Amino acid sequence: MRGFIFGDLEHWTSAAIFAETSIAVVRWTGIIVAGFVLAFGVWQVREQRDRVRRPKARFGAQPEKELEFLKRQAFRRMQTGGLAALVGFSMLVGLHVPAQDAPGWWAAAWLAVLFFSGWAALLALVDATSTWLHYSSDGGKAEAEKILLEYQMKKMREKAERLRDERVASEKKESENKDE
Repeated sequence: MRGFIFGDLEHWTSAAIFAETSIAVVRWTGIIVAGFVLAFGVWQVREQRDRVRRPKARFGAQPEKELEFLKRQAFRRMQTGGLAALVGFSMLVGLHVPAQDAPGWWAAAWLAVLFFSGWAALLALVDATSTWLHYSSDGGKAEAEKILLEYQMKKMREKAERLRDERVASEKKESENKDE
C-alpha cells in the first residue's frame, strides 16, 4: 500500500512538472510568435510607406495609371501591416496579462487579436481581389493586342510570300526571255 501511495505521488509530481514545463514552452512560443508578428507588421508599414510616398522612385518609369494602382496597393498593404503590428501587440498583452487576475483585460486583448486578425484578412482579400481585377483586365487587353498582332503578322507573311513568288516568277520570265 505504501509503495502504491508514494508511487502515485511521484507520478503526479512528474506530471505537474511536465505541465509547468509545457505551459512555459507554450508561453515562450507565443511570445516569440507575437514578437515576429509585431516585427513583421512594423517592417511592412515602413516598407509600404516608402512606396506610397515615393512611387516613382520605387517603381521606376511606369504609366501614370499603373503608378496610381501601385500606390493604392502599397497603401492597402501598409494598412495590413499596421493591423499585423496591432495583432502582435495585442498577443503580447494577452500573454502577459494573467487571466486569473484581470480576466476583463485578458479577454479584451484576445478579442482585439481576433478583431484585428479578421480586419487584416478582409484587407488582404480586398488587396488580392483588386490586384486580380487590375491585372486580369490588363491581361485581356494584352491578349487582344497579341491576337491582332498575330493576325497582322500572318497578313504580312502572306504578302511577303506573294511578293517573293511574283519576283521569282518575273525573274524566271526574264531568264526565259533572255534565252530566246
